Amino acid sequence: MSKDMLSIGSDSKPPVLAIGEYLQWKVQMIHFLDNKDEKLMQSIKNGPYISYIDLLAQTTEEGIVVHASKKKKDPQYFTETEKQKVLIDKKALTYTLMEIPNELFNRIDICGSAKDLWDELEKHMLGSEKSVQSRMNQCISAYEGFRARENESITKSYN
Repeated sequence: MSKDMLSIGSDSKPPVLAIGEYLQWKVQMIHFLDNKDEKLMQSIKNGPYISYIDLLAQTTEEGIVVHASKKKKDPQYFTETEKQKVLIDKKALTYTLMEIPNELFNRIDICGSAKDLWDELEKHMLGSEKSVQSRMNQCISAYEGFRARENESITKSYN
């Protein structure tokens, strides 16, 4: 199977990320995830679902006031709806991990959620916003500074 066929993906397999083709892959991956389940891309955009229990304010026997707070809910007490949300998060992470080439995998496999993985991939593939802007400015300068040399034909300038 050719590299082009692998990078396209299918209904059951996400497109493979090729180095230097991140922006195209991102569009393909968004469409793939939306076709699988609209909630997958929402999970990536909003981050993983975390359920909390509200703890009410209490006063201990010694008269110490414990303020109201939230505590992370133990997964064994999740409702069916909460379990479905967690399952969507896991699917989004799995699909995103499936398309990462081996040379990138070791750099980003520490991410615990699909959102973290997506953000890390984008940062790694595009660089920081400053470096992207710097590269864009360099390209604009090179384009604007392009001129034919004296006594040079158009073909030679083009080449």
